[in-house]
Amino acid sequence: MEGWSRGTGVVLEIVGYWTPEYLADKLSRLSAVRGVHLIVAVSRHLALRAAELPATVLPFKRRLLLRDLLPSLEAFRTT
Repeated sequence: MEGWSRGTGVVLEIVGYWTPEYLADKLSRLSAVRGVHLIVAVSRHLALRAAELPATVLPFKRRLLLRDLLPSLEAFRTT
């Protein structure tokens, strides 16, 4: 793909089904992630809790749509 440097990688984490314990553990683990381009897709009602993550947070309503994901991916594109 033109514009992408070789080796550019993006990690996508989708936080869908959750319990309060699972969510606390997941957010704690994601807070520690460094050195990768990270996109965390979360349901809209969790977006504020995820906003403190060192990641791009992508809220979704019922499902994650590619048309919503593409702008976040483009943000990592090198010029």
